[in-house]
Amino acid sequence: MAIARYVSSLAPDAGLLGRNAKETAQVDQWVHFAETEIHLPASNIYIGIVMKFLPGFNEEQHKYYKERAERSLKFLEEYLASRPSGLLVNDSLTLADIVLATAVQRAGRTICGIKEREQVYPHVYAHFAKVTNDERIKQVFGEPGFVDESVAFKAE
Repeated sequence: MAIARYVSSLAPDAGLLGRNAKETAQVDQWVHFAETEIHLPASNIYIGIVMKFLPGFNEEQHKYYKERAERSLKFLEEYLASRPSGLLVNDSLTLADIVLATAVQRAGRTICGIKEREQVYPHVYAHFAKVTNDERIKQVFGEPGFVDESVAFKAE
């Protein structure tokens, strides 16, 4: 994130870090939220269940990470529902929106099946679509690779 923040600062007119000190703080807040509250738990599930790279990953851990991400997605859903622009900080794309889209993509590959994306978190996934369809960054995201159903823990 330090490099992304630095690169974003090289083009201040792009507004990726916000338009003033308050917005810059909000960008940092949302970047941290996306990384720690959504991307980290969803990635642990992905690495533990899909890739099987976390030795000892168990059902209790799966439940903990899933509940943690779901709680954060619920908060995010309520917040985005209140935003006329559908974006996190202001009415233009910021680094926070881009980082959040990567976190939400990971959630869509693990804990958010079709039902969750369409019925439980529609504003979260509308935000994802808005960000990932932006012509300036569309090619970076590629196909979302979403699951139809949330990945489940299976004891071996």
